[in-house]
Amino acid sequence: ASCGLLETSGNNHYFSGEELFEALRLNTTFRGASGLIILNPDTGTREPRSALFALTNFVDDKDASTQGNMQFKGVDTNLFQSGRWEALDVYTFNDGTDRIPSDLPILVVNPNYLDSNMKAVGSTLCGIVVALSLGFSYWTYRNSKRGVVRSSQPIFLHVISSGALLMGLSIIPLTIDMGVTDQKG
Repeated sequence: ASCGLLETSGNNHYFSGEELFEALRLNTTFRGASGLIILNPDTGTREPRSALFALTNFVDDKDASTQGNMQFKGVDTNLFQSGRWEALDVYTFNDGTDRIPSDLPILVVNPNYLDSNMKAVGSTLCGIVVALSLGFSYWTYRNSKRGVVRSSQPIFLHVISSGALLMGLSIIPLTIDMGVTDQKG
């Protein structure tokens, strides 16, 4: 299509994608490397009935395999041509038979629930952080008139203490998992 479009365009050596699409719509059947190619004139896509598909099974090549070195060869087992599948050879599965293997085994999931000792350590650390945060916030309030605390800006010290409090309290939801509760609470 592009060669024919170039011949008809005269001295112009360029054409747009739209012009190429229209040229393809006018010539929807031609011979290609894979045989007869038929394009859908509305969409410009290839019709599946003109496509050539092969199902290739890669199996152990006993002639080329050596001790400790396995070689594979491709065997075409099915061919889709002229709109239908044709069986050429038997498909061999990993177990060496032509029987379709059963489904995969049931997946065993390890939910990684926290051990009760780890929850106790986390809760203890949470309590320490909360107590220190509240304690330092109280200390800042009580000593806000002193020069050292005033130069450190008591509001800023309260903001830092509040941030530490929130960080410590965030440990609590981390100790809750499906081992303790379910989705309904």
